[in-house]
Amino acid sequence: MEEKYGRESVEKIRDTLMKMNRTDLVQKLSDMDSGTKEKRFRPLSHRVETMASVIELLLETLEAGLTDKELRSFRWKIQGAILALKPPSFILASQLEDADLQDSVFLMVQTFGQESVRKTMKVLEEMKRTDVVQMLSDSSSEAKKKASVDEGSSAVIQKVASMAAVKDLILETLYDLSKEEVNKFKRFVESVSQSLLQRFMAGSSRSEISDVMVEQFGLRSVEVTRDALMKIKRTDLVQRLSETSSEKLSVDEDKSAPLKTGAVMEAAGTILDGLSLKELNKFKCLLRFTCFQKSLPQINFRSLKSANTSHEVVELMMEEFGHQCVEVMMEVLADMKRTDLVQRLSETITELKVSSEKPQPSLSMMVETMASVIELLLETLEAGLTDEELRSFREKINRTILAFKPHSFILESQLEDADLQDSVFLMVQTYGQKSVRKTMKVLEEMKRTDVVQMLSDSSSEAKKKASVDERSSAVIQKVASMAAVKDLILETLYDLSKEEVNEFKEFVKSVSQSLLWRFMAGSSRSEISDVMVEQFGLRSVEVTRDALMKIKRTDLVQRLSETSSEKLSVDEDKSAPLKTEAVMEAAGTILDGLSLKELNKFKCLLRFTCFLKSLPQINFISLNYANTSHEVVELMMEEFGHQCVEVMMEVLADMKRTDLVQRLSETITELKVSSEKPQPSLSMMVETMASVIELLLETLEAGLTDEELRSFRQKINRTIPALKPHSDILESQLEDADLQDSVFLMVQTFGQESVRKTMKVLEEMKRTDVVQMLSDSSSEAKKKVSVDERSSAVIQKVASMAAVKDLILETLYDLSKEEVNEFKEFVKSVSQSLLWRFMAGSSRSEISDVMVEQFGLRSVEVTRDALMKIKRTDLVQRLSETSSEKLSVDEDKSAPLKTGAVMEAAGTILDGLSLKELNKFKCLLRFTCFQKSLPQINFISLNYANTSHEVVELMMEEFGHQCVEVMMEVLADMKRTDLVQRLSETITELKVSSEKPQPSLSMMVETMASVIELLLETLEAGLTDEELRSFREKINRTILAFKPHSFILESQLEDADLQDSVFLMVQTYGQKSVRKTMKVLEEMKRTDVVQMLSDSSSEAKKKASVDERSSAVIQKVASMAAVKDLILETLYDLSKEEVNKFKEFVKSVSQSLLQRFEAASSRSEISDVMVDQSGLRSVEVTRDALMKIKRTDLVQRLSETSSEKLSVDEDKSAPLKTGAVMEAAGTILDGLSLKELNKFKCLLRFTCFQKSLPQINFRSLNYANTSHKVVELMMEEFGHQCVEVMMEVLADMKRTDLVQRLSETITELKGPDTSITSELKDSGSTEPESNNWTKLEPEVNDADEDPTYRLQSEAGHFECSVSGFRWVCEEKVSFRYQFCSWEGHMQRMESRKYMPAGPLMDLTITAGKFTEAHLPHWICIDAIPNISDKFALLHIDDCGDVVEKVSEVTRSHVRLTDPVFSLRAVLIKLGFNWGTSCNVLIYNTNKSFLTLHVYLIPCDPGLKQEVDKTEVSYDSKAIRKPHPQTTLNYKDWFTLTSDLDGAKISPKDLMLQYGKTENYCEVYGDNPDKDFQLKLTRKNELEPVWTCEVRKNDYQKINPTPAAATSAGAPAANVPADAPTTSAGAAAGNPPADRKHFVDQHRPELIQRVTNVMPIVDKLFQRKVLFEEKYQEILKTSTDQDKIRLLYDGPLRAGKRKAKDAFYECLEELEPYLVSDLSGDPALIQTTHTNKTPRRVFQFIRK
Repeated sequence: MEEKYGRESVEKIRDTLMKMNRTDLVQKLSDMDSGTKEKRFRPLSHRVETMASVIELLLETLEAGLTDKELRSFRWKIQGAILALKPPSFILASQLEDADLQDSVFLMVQTFGQESVRKTMKVLEEMKRTDVVQMLSDSSSEAKKKASVDEGSSAVIQKVASMAAVKDLILETLYDLSKEEVNKFKRFVESVSQSLLQRFMAGSSRSEISDVMVEQFGLRSVEVTRDALMKIKRTDLVQRLSETSSEKLSVDEDKSAPLKTGAVMEAAGTILDGLSLKELNKFKCLLRFTCFQKSLPQINFRSLKSANTSHEVVELMMEEFGHQCVEVMMEVLADMKRTDLVQRLSETITELKVSSEKPQPSLSMMVETMASVIELLLETLEAGLTDEELRSFREKINRTILAFKPHSFILESQLEDADLQDSVFLMVQTYGQKSVRKTMKVLEEMKRTDVVQMLSDSSSEAKKKASVDERSSAVIQKVASMAAVKDLILETLYDLSKEEVNEFKEFVKSVSQSLLWRFMAGSSRSEISDVMVEQFGLRSVEVTRDALMKIKRTDLVQRLSETSSEKLSVDEDKSAPLKTEAVMEAAGTILDGLSLKELNKFKCLLRFTCFLKSLPQINFISLNYANTSHEVVELMMEEFGHQCVEVMMEVLADMKRTDLVQRLSETITELKVSSEKPQPSLSMMVETMASVIELLLETLEAGLTDEELRSFRQKINRTIPALKPHSDILESQLEDADLQDSVFLMVQTFGQESVRKTMKVLEEMKRTDVVQMLSDSSSEAKKKVSVDERSSAVIQKVASMAAVKDLILETLYDLSKEEVNEFKEFVKSVSQSLLWRFMAGSSRSEISDVMVEQFGLRSVEVTRDALMKIKRTDLVQRLSETSSEKLSVDEDKSAPLKTGAVMEAAGTILDGLSLKELNKFKCLLRFTCFQKSLPQINFISLNYANTSHEVVELMMEEFGHQCVEVMMEVLADMKRTDLVQRLSETITELKVSSEKPQPSLSMMVETMASVIELLLETLEAGLTDEELRSFREKINRTILAFKPHSFILESQLEDADLQDSVFLMVQTYGQKSVRKTMKVLEEMKRTDVVQMLSDSSSEAKKKASVDERSSAVIQKVASMAAVKDLILETLYDLSKEEVNKFKEFVKSVSQSLLQRFEAASSRSEISDVMVDQSGLRSVEVTRDALMKIKRTDLVQRLSETSSEKLSVDEDKSAPLKTGAVMEAAGTILDGLSLKELNKFKCLLRFTCFQKSLPQINFRSLNYANTSHKVVELMMEEFGHQCVEVMMEVLADMKRTDLVQRLSETITELKGPDTSITSELKDSGSTEPESNNWTKLEPEVNDADEDPTYRLQSEAGHFECSVSGFRWVCEEKVSFRYQFCSWEGHMQRMESRKYMPAGPLMDLTITAGKFTEAHLPHWICIDAIPNISDKFALLHIDDCGDVVEKVSEVTRSHVRLTDPVFSLRAVLIKLGFNWGTSCNVLIYNTNKSFLTLHVYLIPCDPGLKQEVDKTEVSYDSKAIRKPHPQTTLNYKDWFTLTSDLDGAKISPKDLMLQYGKTENYCEVYGDNPDKDFQLKLTRKNELEPVWTCEVRKNDYQKINPTPAAATSAGAPAANVPADAPTTSAGAAAGNPPADRKHFVDQHRPELIQRVTNVMPIVDKLFQRKVLFEEKYQEILKTSTDQDKIRLLYDGPLRAGKRKAKDAFYECLEELEPYLVSDLSGDPALIQTTHTNKTPRRVFQFIRK
């Protein structure tokens, strides 16, 4: 009951007992509760006090009244009750097994709260100890605090009581929130702590939220709750928390000299060994209460359960709290009264602190020490142990390491084939400097104490050995560096708190995207250290330093200050790219020179070289299973790209294999020479690939028999799945493949290597003659012409696809791993549907495949953009000759077709294909998709599509109505022109019918309602009861095959009557329901009823046989079905990319859709989910989404729809008692039979739709078998709004008796309305209305730096028009004032927990006096409880600052009780997100291009004056526009947007804050020539809070500078006004904003009349306006006109203004008369043109 009802459980019990006429128990309950009749919302301190009394009462009474045996029995019974309510995973085993009385009481209070007394009484009654029950009852009624506990126990009790009271307070608060508000509350809390993201699942109940918050934040959870309530604007609930302050209990983390982690853990573990097992369990129990009190997160229950030794407990605490664990440990031991251990621990830590204050060694010193350790171990062990003993030593060490490190992080070769060096290296990587101690321990086990002594003596000498050669020393240095860096990072991490570690992880993840999946929420500090070293190598020190700076732990940065890894970093070689296949082949061949043992050694040493070069480590598991040199090379190429060659050389050098280093170096040099030849363009690559395909087809067809061709296909098909995942290959491509299919698939897999692969297979088949034919034909390198035109088109598509894959893959191999990750991030940003396909481990080959599938031919363009984004411009050149635009397809956005009709027609036409032809259709489909840059259909889905209708459905889902065009092209490729013709004619007919006006939603609802009534009437009249049952069964089976079972209530199937079945059918099939019904009736052989239905349907009139209430229900069902149908039709008119954008928008509107909108959601599922979630409002959401994705053509369909009138405003009047509402509603619904309850659940969804409320989860509603469970679900989902929903559903069921009872009950439960309005009314305000104040204009003296404002008035009520200051006087008065800056005062105000709420004014009265004075403020006071407590008045004079209380607050002013003046202002308390009246200030700067500064500030005239002064000093001009009409929240973020084409806004986001004159957005536009809008929107919201229109006259200069002028000021000769001027003496500049560029303005004339075309092109080529490929293209063009057109369409469009300026200058030089003629200059006369234009003479008169 406490879990469900919180503080209302007592009242619930009392009400129930009254109904049972048990007044005796009611009296007892009243006596117990008599001391708690204060206000419902008691302060937290009172709650804690009460809870502490409960604990002490239980402890004292039970200890005094029960024997030891009875206490054991009591504990057993209580634990059973707790386990029934709490999952065992949340309770420590020691709290149950070894629990003493105190443990049991503490656990009981945490579970049941104040109900613990009643729970205890119940257990005692079962034990027949009524005397103890009486004792408990008597003691409870005294309601006084016990004093029988000592001081130490009282402190523990206080902690337990605080924890229980805080849980209770938060839970009560949550029950006053609606389901939507609870979700917002969770979102806010998750934003405070990232570690809650996993724990707050979508289905978390309010009770679970309360538990998790207390575990995570401890006492600080009250503060977090308050902030969350302010965020969701439930200020009415903040009052409950206002007297709570947990700050005084917070613990300042000790950030003194850091302790050595290993020493702390060793010391603490040893001291805790002084605890017995029972005491250790007690320690673990009490630990959670200390964590709560210190606002520290709780240690994971499962981990703490499994920690059975003191060292394990210490390790967990160190991981969770860092070095703060010492302080926690001392407090828990004090609570246990083990002061002896507290004393020992304190002395030990003091000693450690003294030693830690010595200077920290630098990293270089740590490396040196680690290297000495390695050399010491190698020399001593080699000298002191025999070969047999060395083997034994290695085995023992390996077992130890495996127990300490996960096996996945250790190569098998490091264990199986390890020599002494390998074992020592692995040991140092695992234990660091502890390796010597670990070695001694193993040697003692081996009884070799002499070697232990040798090691001890050598270690104490602390000198560096010199017995290793230079190369071995280099390897040792690498290993030592890696171990030292790990140790350094781990030490640093232990000095951070858990929250800081999480922030540290977030920063590191932001540095490298590939760490996202490796840094799970539970990663330990040790794992973080390991992963960082693997990922960043030596650079991990630098990353650590940056992370510490980010989280503001500058005290720890000092430790890393002497470290510099830059000198060891490796500059990546970005010279001419090598051919990947050639590199891999060469490297693999050279590594074949290694034996298996040497290959294993190579893999071991590889990680140290990676570390030193700051390269990421290769995955351990993959490297383990790489058993050949070629597999190792492939992994290295994937991880490092072409840099793998350099890495390979260094590892081979470490292995002293200089022979292989030499061979590899020579081979790579040869490859580099060959790679410096010009790269072929994509068109050439396509041509080559097409030649390969035609060569293979012709040679194999001519040279092999049918039997041999079958054998060849089988061998090739077996090879391909071994290389490619089977999911990427259609079964039909393997089973029914002909020769063409096999060759196409082979080319897609192997590219140009297909010829070599074919030769290899032919050699296996012993057909060397065909190999020779293939070799001869290949060397001729000529294009075959044996294929017809259509086959050639198909081959061209396949060749293009293979060539593009090859091109992208080559490009990716030239990128580093980090660059590949950045590349992926960019590509994912281009297409949201790639988010789930691009996993962290995607290889370069997979990336290439996915891109080609997703973007088709456009993938080259996407690759180029990605390379530009990651600044690899050197690789862009390879793609520069590629242009896929000419092959792109414009989507047809004419009148939309009816989706159902299109699918039906297309499916019927494709029925004309045989099964083999359908498989061929599916194979060829992917190449057409590629050519049209459309995404590929999922392979698995296409595999299982065995009918034409299924294929059409997949195509419609993927491409929308564009599928028709795709289908036609594939059929044409198959040479089925007959089907192309039929499909074309059918679609033409459908287009004609679709051009009729679309019906509005109201008409669609009307039609759907007619369908429902027609079905109900016809079926009821025409079928017997038996036939109706049979009909329902058949329909239900059909629906289940069509819809997932999870979306259908069981009651809709099992207990369904005819109405239920019809409603479900209409929701599933819409208007097709009549046809579906006819089909089922034909199966039942009731053709007479089919005829009745057909006749009635054709009449198309609305039935009138239903009563008014039934009609209302039908209207709801019809509305829901019509809206689904409307949204689905709209979605089918969108492309796949547009559907993804649509989903993103809808998810941004409702957070609860994030989980339901999976990446694979079909259009039908999207429609269903939207209607479930948003109800009737889903039409409005659809309209907004279409506007967002700029599909305004589809908005028209929704224009007549308005669901606003049906929306429901949530009732936020005086809150009802949750428990009472649930009890009343559940009792009333008990009046329903089981069948009626099922009907209630069915009708509930239609009412939710009508009210735009989210649907209750289907599964939960399915399993809700009682009225109380249904009410509980409704309360959880809708909050107190569930009452209104319930009444409407009961009305739909015609149970007006229950509606009446519920209405009366709720009226009784509603209390008086206590809103903020009453507080304003009772505040005693006598201030006249705003229009009763006379506004006066002040006299301004701006001679000084800060203007002075002077006013004088006769008697009356007045207001200053500038400052808003008001005064009342009874005689003549005069005064002056100035605005003062808050700078210098802000810090002092914030230290007092206040912030400015009005301007700071220095006011001096020069004559007369004020009767009243009112200072202005800008805070919105609506819905703020206790207004006067939040405001204060600041008075600054020579004596200092005085903060005074206020007596009266109005909506815009605060009254001064004592109108004495100096510096005065209004203040308001910090810590709340106050609503603020704001100004938006716009300034046009004095720059050549449009540049606006847009400020967002509170309504402070003083701050506005300061901003004005700053902007005027830069010659900016103010643009006056209306200010926001609504108040905005202080410290909220807002986004500024503009509809101006090409506008750049920086920054885009602004925070509303005070006193920042540099807090503005800059809006930049390149010479706009029109009006445009500016909008300000709350971040992550859609509705703007402010909009204004900036007109052309607002920003254009009054006297614009002429575009060209001579030095004397006269216009320059021969230069058009719309062209840039470069002539001597001319002023350089751009054309005016309202003029086109000369080149654009005269495009038609220049195309026709320019004659010196090639000289101009040569100059442009020289100036790099165009490049080689475009130059060659222009050169090949026959006419001058086409040459100029190519210039316009290519370089001039791409290069924009700079390119056009260069073109103009060439024209000016080479075609001066033409420029003169076109510009209208009278100084020149045009001559005859060579293109036969008649000679014309022009004379101009200059005006």
